Amino acid sequence: MNKKIILFLLAILVVGGSAGIIVFRDNSEKTTTAVHAVLAQVTPEELVNSSDGVIVGIVQESRVDKVASTIRLGKKDIVTTNIISIEKYISNPHNLSAKEITVQVIGGTIGDETMEAEEAPKLKKGDRVLIFLKQVEGN
Repeated sequence: MNKKIILFLLAILVVGGSAGIIVFRDNSEKTTTAVHAVLAQVTPEELVNSSDGVIVGIVQESRVDKVASTIRLGKKDIVTTNIISIEKYISNPHNLSAKEITVQVIGGTIGDETMEAEEAPKLKKGDRVLIFLKQVEGN
């Protein structure tokens, strides 16, 4: 498969690092969008202290959708939305009481279009996960 870079879309600063998005096409008109980021190194203690909570849970459902991009103005990104049932809170400084959370990560495939983020977790139904929670404004 002869892939050709057709467009470099974006390079931005993200959490002390940088990110870029590259779109690839092959002759069969399949599209792959690769998302790359350089992440800041943090210690486990810093991760726990900056979290709104830490949970252990089980992925109950995963679905792939196309949504308005938060990093590419006027574009849509493919995301995987995971519903996770909470088994227990490891850390809960805000006295959270949710029994279930929704975790959305960039990446997935819809038809012939794929968006991949190397650094994003790839969760599937039945996975037991450790999640560091951070409330997103408006959610």
